[in-house]
Amino acid sequence: MLDAAWPYLPASVQTRPSFYVRHTLGAIKRQSLMRDTVDWATLERETLARAASATTAAETLPAFQYALGVVDNGQSAIVPAPNPSAPQGLYGLQVVHPEHVVAVVFAGSAAAAAGIRPGDVIEAVNGKPAQVHPNPRMRGHLIDLPTPSVTLRVRRPATSAVTDVMLQLGGYRPLPAETRRLDQDLGYVEIPGISGGSDFALRIRESIYSTDASTVCGWVIDLRRNSGGTMPGMLQALRPILGDSPVGGLVDASGASMPWTFPAEPDAKALRPLAEPDPAVALLVGRLTAGAGEGLVVAFRGRANTRTFGEPTWGLGSGITSIPLPDGATLQLLTAREADRHGQPRDGAIAPDETHAIDWSRIGAADDPVLLAAGEWLRGQMACRERK
Repeated sequence: MLDAAWPYLPASVQTRPSFYVRHTLGAIKRQSLMRDTVDWATLERETLARAASATTAAETLPAFQYALGVVDNGQSAIVPAPNPSAPQGLYGLQVVHPEHVVAVVFAGSAAAAAGIRPGDVIEAVNGKPAQVHPNPRMRGHLIDLPTPSVTLRVRRPATSAVTDVMLQLGGYRPLPAETRRLDQDLGYVEIPGISGGSDFALRIRESIYSTDASTVCGWVIDLRRNSGGTMPGMLQALRPILGDSPVGGLVDASGASMPWTFPAEPDAKALRPLAEPDPAVALLVGRLTAGAGEGLVVAFRGRANTRTFGEPTWGLGSGITSIPLPDGATLQLLTAREADRHGQPRDGAIAPDETHAIDWSRIGAADDPVLLAAGEWLRGQMACRERK
């Protein structure tokens, strides 16, 4: 938390740049996961120097981007106060760096309306080569797309066609979760992040039960497009496959443990075993697997008959604490790291057990190379072999 005296000071004092920097750095120093590894005197001196020309609290943001990059390699961030007069919304696509390949296109978005598809290559942004996103929290994963409008030169590899499209910020629909069977013997669940309301976990869990059958001997859980959400909802959604506690939790800088627990069930009958108890599980992961998505990978780590496929994850921790700042901004601070059910902590990106390049144009398709590798492994496990 911030200094207890701060809320009682006049707003003009709270948001005075030098005061704002010192007190926000104080909150970071007290609560950061990495608080014992930083030379705080040097960091404060350098941050204040970088904010010396700031006349408002908002203008200190570049200095804090530097500071948080030093503290935890940019896993924490300050989210500016909302600007009601600024254009709202998103372009509706995620483009990975350095390949500049479109990984995700959201339905109902400007990108979807322009005909952009996963697998397309962005050759230019406003007439210049695409550049990495400047925000340290992006950690080199995504390209920079200036707002509120942008012109993209898009190349479709399959046809080599090149076209220029202009996008403006607007609405979009989050990726839906999906549950289905693969050739009758495997279940498939994709959770691209929680954004479906309070009944999200229940809907996913019921879809798992509907997909389950006596012929299903293993499950694929696809987290390649899961860039975050809330851990309790994700855990509850996958509880029939994941199993019950303990499934891991968070550990803060002092070593204090905060186990992940499942929310109380209003109806105990809602939980029931699958046709194949404790089934083999293949987790699909990639560079967009981040935050709570990575936490979910940790929750499965150490579970029997579980294997990961794909590419290394983002490396963005889920142990984030949101701290309101006096100018309306929010400090999203990494205060804890994930630890699996055996107490083994996770540091940085999670490397898969089997590395397979992701073809973003084929996510979930029959010829998806990562999905094919996962299916081959699952069908080689005892439960599936016994059913042949």
